[in-house]
Amino acid sequence: MPIEGTHIDTKAATAADRPKFDATDKLRLQKAVKDFEAVLVGYMLKNMRNSVQKSDLMDDGLGGDMWEGMFDSELSKHITNQSQFGLAESLYRRLTGEPLPTQLRTIPELDRVIPEVPKARVIAQPQVTAQPAPAPIPVSTPPAQTALPASVKPERLDAVTDATAVAKPKSRIAERLATYETIIDTAAQAHGVDPVLIKAVIATESAGKANARSSKEAKGLMQLIDSTAADMGVKNVWDPEENINGGTKYLKKMLERFDGDLKLALASYNAGPGAVERHKGIPPYRETRDYVNRVLHYVKQYEQEIATHGE
Repeated sequence: MPIEGTHIDTKAATAADRPKFDATDKLRLQKAVKDFEAVLVGYMLKNMRNSVQKSDLMDDGLGGDMWEGMFDSELSKHITNQSQFGLAESLYRRLTGEPLPTQLRTIPELDRVIPEVPKARVIAQPQVTAQPAPAPIPVSTPPAQTALPASVKPERLDAVTDATAVAKPKSRIAERLATYETIIDTAAQAHGVDPVLIKAVIATESAGKANARSSKEAKGLMQLIDSTAADMGVKNVWDPEENINGGTKYLKKMLERFDGDLKLALASYNAGPGAVERHKGIPPYRETRDYVNRVLHYVKQYEQEIATHGE
């Protein structure tokens, strides 16, 4: 049912109603309608991407968002140029009464159609005789200081004694994990699980986001589904302390079920213990195999950081 006060005219414009386009205008219009179609395709891609759980193969900081946006922009242009969605065709035909050419002329060709703008005349400037510079006023030179990296903030300069000892900035995930350090250590002691392993699972499951929710309704830092959360005694899955404690408890249960085999325990955390037992090993699911490898990668990374910098 149409909304009151709105009306969309779907009739084709008559020749008298259409604006007049010369060759240059048509070239510009061709590019404009294709670009408009690409923008809509890009919007569709963005909404499709937001409907699935975000991968953590790349950190989700500003750099990752920029690369993702650039990729979507180029992909939408490629899709628009290789496919006929009909929107650009419809707009072009409505405005010009002609079909949209299948081969659009390139920007250089368009530039050759546009008359070249005459270059501005260069007016000779009068010659100015250079005057000798005044003698510099002598000033006392402060003692030389060791240059520090630009990444070091001014308020921390007095605490830095060796420019080569400036720590590398933490990743976004590491910063989030640091927020829950005490909770992770408490859960590790309560259930006898290495805190490094708990951090690796959290990094893989939710990238350290307490409000993470997957398309399969897994929730929180360790991505607990409702049935697992209930079995582990978690009453509020969105509470980081309850969630991490419940996830660690379940991880310990899987380690005991598979006699301490870390890979099988991780596979069961992802795909369920039934699938691991049915396949007598890690299930042949790409998602599960990638999951196990990513957790082990984080374990190795965090162990190396501890060995280098200590707890």
